[in-house]
Amino acid sequence: MDIALSDFILIIAAVIIGLVIFSFTTAYIAPQYAFTYAEQSAKTISQSTFVSISPPETTNSGCCNYLADVYSPGFSGNFTVVAFYIPSSELQSIAIVTPSSSSSFPVYINSTLASKVTLSNVYDINGHLLVSSISGYTVPANYPIQIIAPPKPGCSLVIWIIYSNGGYNFRVLYAYG
Repeated sequence: MDIALSDFILIIAAVIIGLVIFSFTTAYIAPQYAFTYAEQSAKTISQSTFVSISPPETTNSGCCNYLADVYSPGFSGNFTVVAFYIPSSELQSIAIVTPSSSSSFPVYINSTLASKVTLSNVYDINGHLLVSSISGYTVPANYPIQIIAPPKPGCSLVIWIIYSNGGYNFRVLYAYG
């Protein structure tokens, strides 16, 4: 009887140790793997994504009208576009400059306002957190867009192209006009 009891206790201990290991894997390693996978996908997309921005045209209301094209051959999903101004003197630091506001200038597709979304935790393609929350506009890849912003002398328009995968958001490209 003592041998059966000790075997039973060993089996229970092995099950508990297995559950602890499984819980650790699920709580820490699996999310880290998902983040790494999303980061690698963002790096791949960033290498084949291009953006062009036209010089601004002045609208009848006095706003600046920018035309942009986000071209990513082989990618047919959506990006989030965030457009904001920075002082032209900060253009040399464009890779690390973040918006001073959490919202974007409006983005249009075929003269229709794109869907506005709020993203949390936007990273660069190296996994560094850029902003904890920002609003932008969802646009399809490989489609021209229009950004309308009020004129701001001494400033340049910056656009971020954000790719989302598995709940993680990565700025895959930035440009200025």
